[in-house]
Order: sequence, then C-alpha cells, then structure tokens
Amino acid sequence: MQRKEVVRLSSDLLREALHSNGIEAAIHLTELSVQEAWSEVLGSLTQYSKNLEFKEGTLYVRITSAVLRNDLFMQRSQLIEKINGAVGKKVLYSIVFR
Repeated sequence: MQRKEVVRLSSDLLREALHSNGIEAAIHLTELSVQEAWSEVLGSLTQYSKNLEFKEGTLYVRITSAVLRNDLFMQRSQLIEKINGAVGKKVLYSIVFR
C-alpha cells in the first residue's frame, strides 16, 4: 500500500481517528490538549515552564523564572480563559505555579 501523503501523528489526528470510531469519550486526551494549548498561549515563554501536569481541572506548572512566575500568577484568569478557548471546552479551572 502506497502512502499518498505523510501525516505527522498529533493529538488532532488521534482525536479524529478515535472520534470516527466513537471511542473519544473513553480515552482521556484532555491532558494532551491542555498541554498543547499551554504551549500555544505562552509561545516562546514555554521554555521557562517545566513539569506540566493536569489533574482534575488543575494545571500544575513549574516555572524556572521567578519574575515570569509572578507575571503569570497575576494573569491566571486570562490564561485559563485562553487555554479553555484553545481546547474548545471548559476543562481548566485553576493553575498552580511552582
């Protein structure tokens, strides 16, 4: 079988395949979606974040820069709105910076 085009395995492709099989509800891709949205929202500042962990509506992030941590702490509500908007549904309720 010949490939017509090379497709990079991503959460979108995986979600689409699972959705077409009706398995999307059983598989939790929320964590991956939130992590990708975090990278989109922060852009180049993602280099200062480590150990992203999403549990029960809370995103735990270790920020290596104290100044950036303080700025992000002050912008938590806006970050939550942007991440939920990027994911497409309200899954993130709080962010904890370490």
